[in-house]
Amino acid sequence: MSYSPTEFRQTLFVECTWLQGAIISSVAYGMVFTLFVLCFNLLVRSHARTTKDCRDRTAPVGYTCIMFVWGRHL
Repeated sequence: MSYSPTEFRQTLFVECTWLQGAIISSVAYGMVFTLFVLCFNLLVRSHARTTKDCRDRTAPVGYTCIMFVWGRHL
């Protein structure tokens, strides 16, 4: 005797594809997060060495943070 779910075939397909999509989007978001951390680290280290105006130093860092936060919610 084998176990067989009582769901329709279409319902199982939808659930399976939803799960696969969730896994793929999580992997993609992990890549975006990694790129954000690397970019943020590089910007902070490069601006620590310069003596430019404060606005010139914080604009790229702020832009990077905003794009990371907004990119997840769009």
